[in-house]
Amino acid sequence: MTAPISDRPLSPRGCMNLLPVYAEKKRAVETLCLDVMRTWGYREVITPIFEYLDVIARGAGEDLIESGYKLTDRQSGRVMILRPDVTPQIARLAGTALRRARPLRLSYCLNVFRYERVHGGRQRESFQLGAELIGVREPEGDAEIISLFTEVLSSARLNDYRISMGQRDFLRGFWEQERLLPHIGTLKSVFVRKDASGLLDLHRAGVLTGKELGLFEEIMYLYGDEGILDKAESLVDNPVSEAALRNLREVYGFMKTHGVHGKVIFDLSEARGFDYHTGVFFEAFVPDRGLLIGCGGRYDTLVGSFGEDSPATGFSIDLGSLMGVSALAVPERTSVLIVDLTADKALALSLARELRSKGFDAVRDIIRRPLESSFEYARLNGISYVVKIEGAAEGRKLLSLLCTRPGSAAEDPRYEELRTVVESFGG
Repeated sequence: MTAPISDRPLSPRGCMNLLPVYAEKKRAVETLCLDVMRTWGYREVITPIFEYLDVIARGAGEDLIESGYKLTDRQSGRVMILRPDVTPQIARLAGTALRRARPLRLSYCLNVFRYERVHGGRQRESFQLGAELIGVREPEGDAEIISLFTEVLSSARLNDYRISMGQRDFLRGFWEQERLLPHIGTLKSVFVRKDASGLLDLHRAGVLTGKELGLFEEIMYLYGDEGILDKAESLVDNPVSEAALRNLREVYGFMKTHGVHGKVIFDLSEARGFDYHTGVFFEAFVPDRGLLIGCGGRYDTLVGSFGEDSPATGFSIDLGSLMGVSALAVPERTSVLIVDLTADKALALSLARELRSKGFDAVRDIIRRPLESSFEYARLNGISYVVKIEGAAEGRKLLSLLCTRPGSAAEDPRYEELRTVVESFGG
């Protein structure tokens, strides 16, 4: 038996209805962030909400594809997937329609869809804000994208965050030796969990020598400021890891030139994204809340899945997480509710047009109701003023400008301008 609609969710769990206050803040934050990226030359793109599964799977990992929502195209019969991530779509554009433009600087703010067990506030639909730099292999490119990342976060009034930075090849240099290759998956898992007991288990199983056990235990805690790079150099015994440290120092040097190095800490033991990143990677987090805001890094092999190989790096920010900790205030708007108690509404409509032309929000109260009800409506919708129009002697009309909350006129820099416009319609 089908449950009554009142007993069933009216929206899919994990999806969002953005009510006016939240929607306005989202619009303010995303507009500001996209504008910041535009000043660096990153132009916005909008990608399809659907992709053919067999196409996007070339540039998306198995976990990402597994978490996606799939459906069949009724026209072609091909399987499609709701956009689970934007970066593979950018790579497709870079390898096809925009293959001649290098370097390519693109930005976006789009919703993505992934199946998540709905708990702890996790959503199946989220908004992803990001930028991609394609066609630049040099360390200055990594520094540019991280510097842009920090400027976007700072422009959104996020202050108490840190940037954790690592280099994928640092661990690869230790792990990709013939004897350890079959165990890289286990090593990645152990390092992601920072599980020292897991290293001991590998030693007991004969996978790691005693020397390697001691070395990997030290590497697991290579986390800190610039001085940690010196300690890492004392442990390195292979050219791949040495090159990774040199690359990190070069990128960090450019970040000093940009003036954004103060937020950075190094984590040379980070193994998340080991199979995806190809060089420097980073993430932003709020230490006091344990909250991840965004992440990024180099992915030099992805664009080649859709066309010619091209080096690339970029970042993505979870817009919902950013909004939750951003101190950015939505710009104040001066809004007016026009209540016309007369039969002829021409004056009310003319006043509304004049107010809108001068940048005020002018709302007509069309419903006939007591004035107090109109005031309550205004307060519920964040409208600061009510203009009451009523009849006067000799066919004239009387306009009254009323405040819906105490002190609003004194605090509003546009009040005098508003009063002047209203008075010009009186008589």
